Amino acid sequence: MALISIIEDFHPMNNAKLLDIAEQLTPTLHHEIHEPVGGFTLKERYSSEAEEIVLHKVHHIAMGKGENLCLDFGNHMVGYLTLDFSYTGSHPDAPAYLKLKFAETYEEVCENSDVYNGWVSRSWIQEEYVHVDVLPARIRIPRRHAFRYLKITTMDTSVKYKLVVRHAECLTETSADYRRLAAADIADPFLKRMDEISIRTLANCMQEVFEDGPKRDRRLWMGDLRLEALANYCTFRNYNLVRRCLYLFGGTRFPDGRVSANVFIKPKAEADDTWLYDYSLMFVVALEEYMQQTDDVDTLNDLYDIAMQQIEMSLRLIDREGRMSEEETGARGWTSARAALRFSFTRCATRGVWPAGKMTGPRPSGSWRSWTGSRPARGRTTTTRRGSASSRAARLPSSPRSGTCSRMSSTRRRRKTSWSGLRSSWTASR
Repeated sequence: MALISIIEDFHPMNNAKLLDIAEQLTPTLHHEIHEPVGGFTLKERYSSEAEEIVLHKVHHIAMGKGENLCLDFGNHMVGYLTLDFSYTGSHPDAPAYLKLKFAETYEEVCENSDVYNGWVSRSWIQEEYVHVDVLPARIRIPRRHAFRYLKITTMDTSVKYKLVVRHAECLTETSADYRRLAAADIADPFLKRMDEISIRTLANCMQEVFEDGPKRDRRLWMGDLRLEALANYCTFRNYNLVRRCLYLFGGTRFPDGRVSANVFIKPKAEADDTWLYDYSLMFVVALEEYMQQTDDVDTLNDLYDIAMQQIEMSLRLIDREGRMSEEETGARGWTSARAALRFSFTRCATRGVWPAGKMTGPRPSGSWRSWTGSRPARGRTTTTRRGSASSRAARLPSSPRSGTCSRMSSTRRRRKTSWSGLRSSWTASR
């Protein structure tokens, strides 16, 4: 079972100004209607054996008690389902009792969720039980689902009639704007398909925030934000969505100023009572990478002190020899975990040595790169996307200029010098 943080009477520290800015940056959601492209029936309720149905016959199948119909939407959907029902036989004398199962894979369609006994709450399983009292009827499921397949099982009707699904559609939603997506020059068919799937995955996670997953947890996690932001920079280029997420993390934090590992959005923005050492440091990296892309000094002015605070608080958990507090960082007894957390700190602290103090005056002349010093293009070219005017290699944001930490030797003596140098340079920069 995963470690779970539960802090009684946890009251996050909220910054109204930052949260107001985040609210103003709430994106417009784009919607499309998609219909099934195919269908099949399972021979038994949880069998993997299926009988395919020609699409035009799907809407003429009459289902009695215990029978099922599976619809294939052809791609991964994130949105809201609408179903039109009718019937054959006599006038219905009892409600139709249905089970709707939303599945991302064919294997999930065939699984029996009744036997699930994992530590993740079963309330995340995408199943709905519906009563239809009057037929014909149009039913819209109010909950958003992430799926490709829909399995409709008739739990019960009556002997006098059978149920017919006349129409099905999904109203998808995303804040990703495909009109901003530049074309990719990818010759290899396999890589091109991977690119398409990756973009679809990113778009489905781009909702009012960068969600860690549209199926579960549907939440803003710092680790996921940083990775999704990097992908966004060379695809949809929705910089305001990244900015909104950074303001949400800065706007609701632990009472002592620490950035939470994740933030709840509904019914209002609220930091979770979970703190992860490396995730709080990722706030620094995510902000710096956003600045590389946008030169948005206003955002830097608002969030700079919060970013620096994460490094300062993390530094207290590391002694001058580079040893980390296992109790505080959660890396107790795990050599690999300690190594990963040390790497996270040195990487973030090096990136965090920005100008001494935040910029409160007019915007400096030149770009963000010239302000912080020129940086070698160390990012690897991943693909080329054609823009409206010219082509450019889409790169991951480059690493900062090599500093004390990046020159750390494998010898113990050099490690001591590096940690000491890091502390000295960090103190001087502040």
